[in-house]
Amino acid sequence: MNVFAGCFTEDGEKALQNDCSQLPGTLWTVPLDITSQKSVDNCFAFVSQILKERESKLWALVNNAGFLAVYGPMDWIGIEEYEQSVGVNLLGAIRMTKKFTQLIKTSKGRIVTMISASGRLHGFYTAPYVAAKFGLEGYVDNLRLEMKPFGIKVSIIEPGAFKTTLMNPDAMIRRVESVWSKLSEDIRDEYGNDFKDNYIQSFNAGTSLVANRNIDIVTDAYIHALCAKHPKARYICGWDAKYIFIPMSFMPSTWQDFLLQLMMNITSGSKLPAALMNNNTLSINNNPPHCPPAPC
Repeated sequence: MNVFAGCFTEDGEKALQNDCSQLPGTLWTVPLDITSQKSVDNCFAFVSQILKERESKLWALVNNAGFLAVYGPMDWIGIEEYEQSVGVNLLGAIRMTKKFTQLIKTSKGRIVTMISASGRLHGFYTAPYVAAKFGLEGYVDNLRLEMKPFGIKVSIIEPGAFKTTLMNPDAMIRRVESVWSKLSEDIRDEYGNDFKDNYIQSFNAGTSLVANRNIDIVTDAYIHALCAKHPKARYICGWDAKYIFIPMSFMPSTWQDFLLQLMMNITSGSKLPAALMNNNTLSINNNPPHCPPAPC
């Protein structure tokens, strides 16, 4: 298989070239920043030139770039964090798709987009990431409808938690500490160090509990989406996505909230902000919410 790989850094380019040096097929690496239209245009020109020289067509576009914007409660998050998450996770994929769709039309090929189970279900302290992924789900669903008359098959990959660099516990700690250090004293006092530490513990405990080590599940989904005669519209990857998060996405909102709170309690126990604790507000640990009634 011949592959064009867009790489954000020179180190990434070199590492990929080394890793793939013994594999069959040809790999072309090209510098790419999907948040920059100029970079996307340069990538398109590079790919188009190679295709012209080889009298070939582009079979597929894989939107794989992602940025895990997990920082904490909304009070901690500035507009710049939302802009960064939306810029990479949503607009970057749209920018690439708009640019390369004309090439895919000539081959009647595939467009495959990595999204996440977070594009189907919300969660604690993940607003920038979830907002971008929900938006991308909607965009690709529309894309699938509109590309069908052109013979292009569009697939979404929705993984749960996998043990990749995006879910690295040390990286998570650095992200939270970086944001915490920039907060005003009033916000830090309102939440308190115990809340921050509990949040980090809860995230890492949850990741350790459900994150899958078998990345082949995701790569197999890619291969099927690219090569199968009848690819799926959606590939749900990982036991947590398949049996917990995606099924929860079909439940009433009150049930979703209840189960998400329950999972938070299981991983490390719910911790209220310091200001609420100091005001003698009843904690969720001591007074667990009642299961909501079944919908009418």
